Amino acid sequence: MNHVYGMNQFNQVVPRRSPLRTLITLALLAVSTSVAAQALPDAPSAGTPADRNPLPIVNGRHYRPPTAGENLLTLRHRLFSISALGSPLITAGFQMLNDQPGPEYWAEDTPGYFKRYGAAYGQRVIQAGTRYTLGTLLHEDNRYLLCHGCTFHDKLKNALLADFTARHGADGHRDFSLTGAAAGVSGPLVAYAFWYPNQDPNFTLDRGLRNSLIGFGTRPAGHMLTELLDGYRIPFTHRHIGEDNPTPAEQVPVGWTGPRPPKRRVQPAVPDPAGAYAEPAPALPPKP
Repeated sequence: MNHVYGMNQFNQVVPRRSPLRTLITLALLAVSTSVAAQALPDAPSAGTPADRNPLPIVNGRHYRPPTAGENLLTLRHRLFSISALGSPLITAGFQMLNDQPGPEYWAEDTPGYFKRYGAAYGQRVIQAGTRYTLGTLLHEDNRYLLCHGCTFHDKLKNALLADFTARHGADGHRDFSLTGAAAGVSGPLVAYAFWYPNQDPNFTLDRGLRNSLIGFGTRPAGHMLTELLDGYRIPFTHRHIGEDNPTPAEQVPVGWTGPRPPKRRVQPAVPDPAGAYAEPAPALPPKP
């Protein structure tokens, strides 16, 4: 009896809460916790210190998708670099020495040389413009990224897939893409259809298509040569092949205030470990 009386007395002292009141209390608690969490700044997790680069590693370097401004810089490099301006000079000279097109169509004098140079350089302009336009519309990264510190098999794979793949997403995964193929075909087809004299049997539209297909074999060969020379010093300079592929600014997040990779690498072929750099990063400026 005393036990039953005690329980009845306890029930009278501590009234039971209704389920509706309990749900309202929990809802208010959840909302207040969410607001407080949003008000607090994002703090680095214990596994990712503030001085560690958070970007993923792709081909031996920290990777992020290029910005719109960086894509324009890549387009400028494809159009106005030493190789972009110098390669058509060699092509025009080779064509003039071999009477291509024949002298009855384009004279072998200074104006004739610059006709050949303009046609060769125009192909590069169309190819670079196609890569830039399709890459922007498809939100893909179609730059050629050297495979730093990779095996011969991985370097060969990287060179062979360049014309038929592009990188997508924040992790830079490789997907099939027609951008490289479209760029490789567009330049020769336009040049042979509208610029070169089609009366010359060496410059018909069929020959232009054939030359564009040959380019799918010569470009991987050029890529592979660069892969094998990665890290070698460029003669008469203090620079090394591959040291700016990608550039130091493209290897850190936008607005990154932590350590940056060195601008001039002594050993560009050495891959970076996750979160850090194979070579010492430049010292941060002193805080004011």
